[in-house]
Amino acid sequence: MLVELKRLARYRAWVRGHPAFLLSQAFHRERNLRCGFTDEDHLRAAAQWLAAAQDSQSDGGVAGRYQLNRGWTSSYPETTGYMVPTLLALSRALPGAGFRERAERQCNSYCPCNHRKAVFRSSKSPITG
Repeated sequence: MLVELKRLARYRAWVRGHPAFLLSQAFHRERNLRCGFTDEDHLRAAAQWLAAAQDSQSDGGVAGRYQLNRGWTSSYPETTGYMVPTLLALSRALPGAGFRERAERQCNSYCPCNHRKAVFRSSKSPITG
């Protein structure tokens, strides 16, 4: 019981929207199957999530993570770099949805030529000197 209370506190179950999400995860494990969602429906939903992770940032990068108790974190070069091939694949699977442009924006936001030491910048690891 104490472990469950700690988990509820960690995920801030009292925040609007969180209780419904947490309960739906616990009680509706086969909901997608019953509702007849297709693989393409899931692909589009995942693509929207990735787009939201990028849209949450002002620098064109992608948030490092999403935390229920804090929301999107700052952009993170490693996450951004991993997503470029995914977005290019999405641009082929979902033509006209703008994923190629998103990949280009991500590449431009972390182009090594933006810094004289040819390293990627991140708010988590500031460059000095």
